[in-house]
Amino acid sequence: MAITPEQIVAFFRDGVLPSMKELILTLYGQPEVLWMVLPLFLSTVLIGLYFGRHKTEELGWNTAFGNTVSLLWVTTGLIRFLYEKHQTWDIFIHPAEELPIVIIVSLLGVWGLTLALCNYYHTIPKLVSFFISSSVPINITALLAIIIVVGEHPITKMLLIASFFMFIFIAIILAFLKAIWKPSKEAALYIEEYKKQAAKSKENREKAFHHHVIQLKRYCVAQSKATLITVKKFFGAKKK
Repeated sequence: MAITPEQIVAFFRDGVLPSMKELILTLYGQPEVLWMVLPLFLSTVLIGLYFGRHKTEELGWNTAFGNTVSLLWVTTGLIRFLYEKHQTWDIFIHPAEELPIVIIVSLLGVWGLTLALCNYYHTIPKLVSFFISSSVPINITALLAIIIVVGEHPITKMLLIASFFMFIFIAIILAFLKAIWKPSKEAALYIEEYKKQAAKSKENREKAFHHHVIQLKRYCVAQSKATLITVKKFFGAKKK
């Protein structure tokens, strides 16, 4: 059965948006969560504005590695929270009702460790690594994990879906701020020169394309004329 637009609207209105609101209100209802999240959020914004001003700079393997290591620090902090909450390490061996939270913390740690090793050994393509190891995906992931774990939210399917859409929403806002931020003088000159070179390359490609099209047309016309002459000669000789 096809999903109607009304069902999609109802899904967001009655499910996703209330769950997102619940996550955001955690920052007001539990100040300890706010103080853990605020440095991550501010650093993400400031780094985004830095790269918005210096648009020609790359992330760098060392920075990518540092970002993933910081994700491991966040994981350690969440493990400490769970230990202090239950005053025993058994929570990680027999998690019982805390199993979803333990799984989230474990996945966060595995993800951080995997990215750290990949960046340390340069085992994945640079563009891919720099994208998934940049401050936006790393810090937003850590931010949401802190809100869910320290905020002690019941792990439900709707909460995970809301977290995903919240991730996308925050990433879009930060990307927009980075895009509209005024670049430095050097970056602006570089971008202007890059645009000129790109326009020139495009023009050259178009000229080359048109040249090849004209050559192809001439070749086709010449071949068709030659074929026609051959056919006429063949039938002319046959008549004789």
